[in-house]
Amino acid sequence: MKMINIYIPLSLIFLFLLTIITPGTISPATTKFNQQSPLSLLLTSPDWFSVKTRHFVIRYTEKDTYFAQELKNLAEKCFDNVTNHIGLYPTKKITIYIAASKETFLKLQPSPSKISAQVVGLAYPNLHRILLLSPRAISSGHIQLKKIFIHELTHIVLGATYQNKSPVHIPKWFNEGLSMYEAKQWNWQYRMLMTRICLKGDIISFRELEHSFPVDSIHHINIAYAQSFSLISFILNKYGQDSLRDITRALIQGDKIDKALNKVIGLDLYGLEIIWKKHLRLIYTWVPVLTSSLSLWFVISLIFLLVYYQKKRTSKAKLYAWEEEEIEEWLKKELNDL
Repeated sequence: MKMINIYIPLSLIFLFLLTIITPGTISPATTKFNQQSPLSLLLTSPDWFSVKTRHFVIRYTEKDTYFAQELKNLAEKCFDNVTNHIGLYPTKKITIYIAASKETFLKLQPSPSKISAQVVGLAYPNLHRILLLSPRAISSGHIQLKKIFIHELTHIVLGATYQNKSPVHIPKWFNEGLSMYEAKQWNWQYRMLMTRICLKGDIISFRELEHSFPVDSIHHINIAYAQSFSLISFILNKYGQDSLRDITRALIQGDKIDKALNKVIGLDLYGLEIIWKKHLRLIYTWVPVLTSSLSLWFVISLIFLLVYYQKKRTSKAKLYAWEEEEIEEWLKKELNDL
């Protein structure tokens, strides 16, 4: 989950959060949800409607019909894209609840300890459940619903696939990085953040990000997300999509991250991190050189000199042309006098 950060857009702040939804047909107003559950007092309310598709059941109240329809239109395609890319295919339907208010969003959370009201979406792989806060209930900012949905969908796909098997551990950085990659949640703010941490040596070891992300500051949380995306992207670009799929499959089968990496790319996490850092130095450390004030004035001066040189050449060419015209006129005059 992500908290609000001043320098990162609101849509990125909620990045960890929203979840899964699907296509289907909006049920008519008569098909209210009436299923008993631990939240029966809330969920058996006649105000709930349903959208059912091949892989999803979307539950919503009347005011959120538009958002339910929007999710219906994109969910199945997103499901196919994510599952085909990762190579994992959950079979049980995923239920999505669209909470009409922050109060309802908190009440719908199955855990006694509630997540902060700043969160707009949650995924519960073991329950095949996603909670979404209605965009209507968000007081400020813009939520990129599709990206947040895909991010949370990836969590569900990873978690729901192994839930009936022996307990396995997918590193936090792998889970979040892959979810960000699938949702294409990378932008210039994260790029600039990576530049800063490369210059300052503020990189967090991936060993520290295996079980959890830092909670001491928003800055460190954002670094954890940026690093996670960067390493997943590095693996994909250097070793290919099949390699990432094979690593994921090895993790699902119960391998630890070092064993899974060794099987597929011949490196453990420490070795992978070393070559990833070398890669970072190549692509990020030149950015400050181009953006520093000294470099800026150097570029401006260079442009000025080039313009001056070109102008001087043009002037010389004109002068030479004028001289030729004058000589030609003088010769004509002399010939006429003869």
